Amino acid sequence: MKDINNRNKHKRITRFHKRLISMILVFVMTLENIPLFDIGLKNSWPFSTYSKIKTFAAEGGTEYDIDSVGKLVAYSQNYDSSHVNDTLKITFGDGATSGAFTGYKSIGASEDKAFKGHIIIDSGMTLNLPESMFGYITDDVKIVGTNGEPALLTITRTAVTSDEPLFAKHVIHQDGSEGNEWKLHYDRFENPETNTYYVYDFAGFIGTIEEEAIVNISELIYDNLGTATSTPSKISSPGNAGLVCGTIAAKGSLTVGSISQTSDKGSDSYSVSSTSSGHAGGLVGGMEDGAKLTLGTDVENPQADNQGITASSGYAGGIVG
Repeated sequence: MKDINNRNKHKRITRFHKRLISMILVFVMTLENIPLFDIGLKNSWPFSTYSKIKTFAAEGGTEYDIDSVGKLVAYSQNYDSSHVNDTLKITFGDGATSGAFTGYKSIGASEDKAFKGHIIIDSGMTLNLPESMFGYITDDVKIVGTNGEPALLTITRTAVTSDEPLFAKHVIHQDGSEGNEWKLHYDRFENPETNTYYVYDFAGFIGTIEEEAIVNISELIYDNLGTATSTPSKISSPGNAGLVCGTIAAKGSLTVGSISQTSDKGSDSYSVSSTSSGHAGGLVGGMEDGAKLTLGTDVENPQADNQGITASSGYAGGIVG
């Protein structure tokens, strides 16, 4: 009798285990079909099936439909070398991006992780970033609107970051690239809680245009309209400092079609300063051997006459340091 009872007990335990395993498998399969953002797993979003709109086979990357601030922050936090060829379709919509993008990390932390894909943006969209949008980016990246034409990329800075460029810390050359057309815009940051506007210091639009990289900026806009700040934002860096970029490395090239600057501080516009060990220029901090700078016929240093260009231990100049 004892052996029969033991066998029956064993069968009950076995049946229970089978049911438990089945329940776990069903639960896991269910999770695969739930948007990870809906259950709070924001850091895992880029790797879920929810995020992948279609495979970008020609580039070996994936297209992501980024229609909220949270998704862009999650993408930046999870970005790695498997995402270098992605296409980012950023569709926040006009006027839908007030408030800081807390937690955002510069995309492309090293040269081997440089972003090489495409960016598609809505007209009127603003990115409120605490640091550079990109760490490393290649010179062939397309930044276009939904119509496929080059689009104005508007970025604000949400705090003083004198060592952080606005757009990219490094632009590197992609073999065969002749540089794509970029349009860049620095704008004021709106605090949604107080409905006031701030402008904060930053280290120019680009940090370094690396060797042989080709950068073509057809339009650059610098709006210094901070109603909550008594002085305009300044261009400041411990190394080379300039409004457009800090450094053009050997055989690198920068072409700028137009520059406009506005300020609500009377005769004040902005100053440029290298605070430690670099040069300072109104547009470019420093240029290495073989570097090239080409300016459109109407391009000039947009600083007001009373604004300074200073370098603690290097050269200072109106256009190039």
